[in-house]
Amino acid sequence: MIPYTYVIIPAADVTDVDFDEVAESNADTLRWNVDDTKTFVKFPAADPTPSFLDGMTQYTRAEMLTELAKPEWSPPFPPE
Repeated sequence: MIPYTYVIIPAADVTDVDFDEVAESNADTLRWNVDDTKTFVKFPAADPTPSFLDGMTQYTRAEMLTELAKPEWSPPFPPE
């Protein structure tokens, strides 16, 4: 398995994403939080950080899984 670095980005920054530099192929393949205000991208950990992600918090896979387990990323089940 390739180790990736993950970065959470605000919805407004999606237009800045160069999809040639991240693992996602386009905006339609992004996973969004429950209120569609944030998403995330990933890139191989061995690669340099894409310039459009400079200064943003980076997460390991384990850290990202912890973030995604929070209520803002996982809708209640069963849906209300």
